[in-house]
Amino acid sequence: MRELDLTTFHASVDTVLLGRVTHDQIVNEIERQHHPYPNVHSYVFTRSERENTERITYTHASVCDVVRELKTQEGKDIWLLGGTALVGQLQRENLIDEYHITTLPVLLGDGVPLFSKQKEAKQLGLNEVIVRGSKVITKYCVK
Repeated sequence: MRELDLTTFHASVDTVLLGRVTHDQIVNEIERQHHPYPNVHSYVFTRSERENTERITYTHASVCDVVRELKTQEGKDIWLLGGTALVGQLQRENLIDEYHITTLPVLLGDGVPLFSKQKEAKQLGLNEVIVRGSKVITKYCVK
């Protein structure tokens, strides 16, 4: 196991995909009116109309269509940050290459599922385990 280097990780991505709920939680509760990813382009998937900025595109397009288009372009990795609905859509279309799952030492009584129900199991291979303080990040590739 090795210690997580967030600078290296952030340098490896140039696009962040977020659901509206995750985006709003980050901006309103965690970063306090500050978009935390200024050096990448973000796509926020929402049904509401919002004005795009230089670095954020608010869209109601299909996340699968956006990812397919991004994969045809030159660039770095795409980071999907939260959003069970978005993850489920990408899983069904086999558009996720790697999973980075962070485990925190908190036992919740209730919460939002990490993944939505799928018709068939997905086989994953363990690539790496990273420890950052009390957090454990496991990286899996899709087999």
